[in-house]
This record gives sequence, structure tokens and C-alpha cells, in this order.
Amino acid sequence: MYVIIDIGSNTIRMAVYNIGNDKSFSQIMSNKISCGIAGYINDNEMSAEGVEVMIDALKQFRIAVDGMSNVLVFAIATASIRELKNKKEIVARIKDEVGFEVDVITGQDEARYDYYGIMKDIGDATGMLTDCGGGSTEISIFTGDEIIFADTMPIGSLNAYHRHVAEIFPTKEELSSIKKETEKLLLKLRIPKDVKASPGHVYAIGGTVRATCKLANKLLDRSKSTATLSAREYDELFELYFTNQRDFIRTLLKVKPERVQSLVTGMCIQKTIMDKLGYDEITVSESGVREGFLMKKLEDLNNN
Repeated sequence: MYVIIDIGSNTIRMAVYNIGNDKSFSQIMSNKISCGIAGYINDNEMSAEGVEVMIDALKQFRIAVDGMSNVLVFAIATASIRELKNKKEIVARIKDEVGFEVDVITGQDEARYDYYGIMKDIGDATGMLTDCGGGSTEISIFTGDEIIFADTMPIGSLNAYHRHVAEIFPTKEELSSIKKETEKLLLKLRIPKDVKASPGHVYAIGGTVRATCKLANKLLDRSKSTATLSAREYDELFELYFTNQRDFIRTLLKVKPERVQSLVTGMCIQKTIMDKLGYDEITVSESGVREGFLMKKLEDLNNN
């Protein structure tokens, strides 16, 4: 078995995978702890309290891992740690106090791992993939098994919330500010303009978009199995948020209570990307960076 410990800006997750004889793998267990690490970052440095919160969560997963047999553990961190001034100290403390060697992956590598994670759903089509996390958003463009473009933006649902939202829930003006920041960051990415994703091959992954999909299924009276989100449905969700915020929040608390503060900011980022790049619908995938990272690790192990 293989275990991936994923240290994110919003949650820390442990996923356990079983590897088949044909080298395929399936997730057999998943657990997460909501830490809101991005809330402990100021001036690009994580506070001592934030480090303790993170290490306490990792110690819980250490206990779980120690109860397993024949497992190989990989620990990864993304925007939660990679840009911090005290990154090296945090990684060293995790190794000393928990025993996990953390691989802090770059934004571009994260975008590539996102792509590898959904390869089985793609086929030979040209497509686009977005991953709106708590501290960053990755975008990759691909055609079949070739990545044409992969990059990251330093904005996610949680750090956008802390930068732009003054009270508990974002106002129209604050969401407009998040939209403007996202648009500026998109311009800096220099995404190829001559490549257009095939219909039905615009994918989105991550906790933000999965929670949005579940919320849409509930609020818009959709089937529980619906795994797409259209630009029109995003507009309907925002309309409900502004006109009937009480019911919107109550429903969100039933669907994903840990996302109650940051989901709307993440929705704003995702919708801005769709609008600016001209895509009317996204398909929500359950796979992502953890699966992509594991695929590449298995490939490397097989080649050695």
C-alpha cells in the first residue's frame, strides 16, 4: 500500500492506495483534518501557532500510518508551504517531530501532477484543467498525453478570503476585488491563445470545486451524481448568495461546513477563469494532485 499525506492550505489529507498487479491503483481510505493553515500566515511567514496546528494534525496521521503494515509513505506540500520564508524550518520540524520527509512541490509541478491525476479520464482530446486550492490555483492545457502549458497563480479560496474579506462573508465589492486580482494574474500566465479545449474536456479538481458541485446539486435541485458546472449555474449560485444568503449558508453548512467561509471566494476565482478563457462548462473530477504524484512515483520506482 501507498500513503499520500497532502499538506494543503485549507486541509491536511491522508489518502491510502492499493496497487494492483497491473500497476493500477485505487484509493481505499481517505481522511482529512481542516486546519486553515493559510490563516496563520502573515508577511509570507507561518506563525508558531500555525506550525503547531499543522504538526499536531500530522502527528494524528503518523499514529494511523504506524498502525499499518507494508506501506510506503509520501508527504507533499503545495502553496501551504512553498512560498514561506520559514519553509526550511517547517520542513525540518516535520521531519524531526513527526518523521515525514515533506516534498514541497513547485506550482508548475503541481499543475503537471494535476494533469497526470486525471489522465485516465481524458483520452486523446485537447483539454484544460484548473485546480483552485486554498493558497494557489493551477492551470494546465494538454493534448492527449502531452502537456502544452502548466503554471500557477498565487491566489486560492483561503488566501483570497484573508486578503479581501473584512467580515465573515464576502460582499459584492470584495468579490469584485478578487475577480480583478484573478484577471491580472491570468494575464501574467501567458496562456496560449491558439489552443482551445475540446467540448466536454474542460476539467476542474480540488476541494473548492467539488464542494461547489455538491452545493449546486442541492440548491439547484440537480441529481446527486451531476459532476458538471456551467457558467449559468455559477451565476444562479451567486444570485442565491446575494438574494437569500441565509438559506445559501445554511445549505452550505449541511453540504460542506468546513468551507463555509472560503467557498464563495473560490467560486469567484473559478468563474473568473471560465469567463476570461471563454469556457461555458467544467467537468468536476475526483482525481487530482495526489493521484498524479503517485503515478509519477510509481513510474520512477518501476524505472529504477
